[in-house]
Formats: sequence, C-alpha cells, structure tokens
Amino acid sequence: MQHAGEPVGQFAGGHHQHGGAQEGPLTAAAAWARLAKQQLQDAGLDLWADLDAALSPRRGGERERLEETVRHFLSTGNITTQDLTGIDLAVPAQVARLVVAWA
Repeated sequence: MQHAGEPVGQFAGGHHQHGGAQEGPLTAAAAWARLAKQQLQDAGLDLWADLDAALSPRRGGERERLEETVRHFLSTGNITTQDLTGIDLAVPAQVARLVVAWA
C-alpha cells in the first residue's frame, strides 16, 4: 500500500528501486525492509503515518532534502541529521524505523 506523499521508489538493501520492481529472484538483502513493512501494516502498525506526521511541519523542498539526506546516510553511513529531524541516525532502532517506513 502506498500513501499519499510516499516516495515512489523503494529503499531496500542499500539501493533505491523505482516502482518497487526487482529484476531476478527476490532476496532477503533486497527485500527485508519491504517485507517487514508489510508485516507491520498487516498487524495494524503503520510507520509511514508516524513518519509523515513527524515530517508534516517541513515544507516540500525541505522535506525532500531531508529525505535525500537520510537516504544518503542509510547507503553511506556518513551524515548526521538529528538536529533537523529529532531522529538520531546513530541509534539503530530509530534508523530501522526509517528504513521500514520508506520501504
């Protein structure tokens, strides 16, 4: 299920997939976040709604830059965004919430 304002591509396993399609066999490394997201949604937990609410005060361009920054960190591990988001990217549980919410 895709929510309004949710990124079209899927972030999983360190890369960004457009349209959620994956070529070849599905692997755990490529799909773990999407699978976790679906299981949480099936259980009635929507991390996207929480993330969307947390980011709602941000204007469009600011929100896009913030998302780009966090996605960059998730793929490289070298950016801190806690001052902008309140999310400490050095805390694995907080980062995991982002990965699953954006899957």
